Amino acid sequence: LHDALPISPPPLPKEHAGGHVPSSLGLTGEYVYLQIRAIPQKFFLVHMDLTVASVNILRITLSNMYTDLKATYKSVQCPCHLPQQWSTVCVHIPSVLSICGRSFAPHGFVLKAIQFCSTMCVRNAFTSDNRYTFEDMPRDMRLDHQSTGDSCVWVDVPGHYAAVPAAERSEDMSQSRADAG
Repeated sequence: LHDALPISPPPLPKEHAGGHVPSSLGLTGEYVYLQIRAIPQKFFLVHMDLTVASVNILRITLSNMYTDLKATYKSVQCPCHLPQQWSTVCVHIPSVLSICGRSFAPHGFVLKAIQFCSTMCVRNAFTSDNRYTFEDMPRDMRLDHQSTGDSCVWVDVPGHYAAVPAAERSEDMSQSRADAG
């Protein structure tokens, strides 16, 4: 657990003992999972820097300061409004890249760095090619070791399930599957 402070936000990757900072985290999963808790009445930003197609840098920024999604060729600003409880934010990188008109090969991007700015609590950040939910997330990665996720919130970026309690989202997804079948 780490509190991200507004004065000196900790970047990832961290600086090594000799002052050397690796050039990249080197993570390639389609999904980035962030487990964070926003502090009431405080703004936050999460910057994720990606190398796309081994050449271009793209910054994805999640923040409760934004009201609308804004995309340019070099950045995407995503509104991310969280309740006052622990949240798992699931960012689907290919969907975000498509918003800003990027075409890329599968796994044609690498997560270079993550920076948590402002006052917030951070538990974990990880990537995966698997799309998890509260129900099937590996136990070690869960915020709540219960299977329901009732004490936590799940937020999809981009997505329409933002800040929906797990029980309601599961019912909605079950209904969508039934409608599709």
